[in-house]
Amino acid sequence: MVPSPHDAAGPRAVGFPARLAAHVVDVVITWLVVGLLVGPPWLLMLVLGYDPTPLAAWFPVIAIVVVGCYFTFLHAHGRQTAGKLLVGGVVLDADTLAPIGPGRALGRLGAELLSALPFNLGYLWAAVDGERQALHDKLARTVVARKAEVASTGDGR
Repeated sequence: MVPSPHDAAGPRAVGFPARLAAHVVDVVITWLVVGLLVGPPWLLMLVLGYDPTPLAAWFPVIAIVVVGCYFTFLHAHGRQTAGKLLVGGVVLDADTLAPIGPGRALGRLGAELLSALPFNLGYLWAAVDGERQALHDKLARTVVARKAEVASTGDGR
């Protein structure tokens, strides 16, 4: 049986301050990408004398696609986003400590919408939860574990 990520024998979960820092890094990265995708066409339309207002309708679509692809792909294939890389965390199955697949990563991202409502209380849950899991981790049955400890126990592939 694989030890729980919260047992002394298993890797510890990443704490709230590190998770918050990782999330801030990931938000900055995704919004920079969105800005780079939307900004140049917007400026080009202005320079050419066109009204860029219709482009504004595409902004939410582009943002959803960028954020969805970033989190889903990186959690499913690399187990960590750039923010989690900086704080040394990886997203794993809470029961087996195995990497999660694309379906679970997408479900976890969807559950993050619930963590954001209301007032990001689902994210703050990780600050008071004994297992250091946010609401979306509980719903998706995932844990953000310390990568160095996962590697040293041989779990999480």
